[in-house]
Amino acid sequence: MIPNDFLIAWLLTLALEMPVIYLLLHKSAPRHKVIFAGLIASTLTLPWLWFVLSHWMDYNQLLLIGESLVVVVEAALLASWLQTRFRLALPTAILANLTSLLIGTWILSA
Repeated sequence: MIPNDFLIAWLLTLALEMPVIYLLLHKSAPRHKVIFAGLIASTLTLPWLWFVLSHWMDYNQLLLIGESLVVVVEAALLASWLQTRFRLALPTAILANLTSLLIGTWILSA
C-alpha cells in the first residue's frame, strides 16, 4: 500500500513541476506530449527518491545526490521523449525540481 505522505508529495510535485515543464518546453513539442512526458518523468523518478535512494542516503545526501540524479534522469527522459536537446531539457528539469522542492517543502511545513 502506498503511504498517504507519498501520495500528497506526488500530487504536489506534479502540481508544481508541470507548469514549469509546460512553460519551458511547450514550443519544443506538441502540448499533449509535453504534458504526458512531464507527468511520466516525475511519476517515475519520485518513487526512486522516496523508496529506494532514501534507504542508502541521509537527508542531506538525498537532497544533493538524489535530487541531482532525479534531475539528470528527468532531463534525459524529457529530451528523448520530446526529441529536443538535452541542454534545453536540463535547465527545465532543474527549475521544475527546484520549484517542487522549495515550494513543496514550504507548503508541507506550513
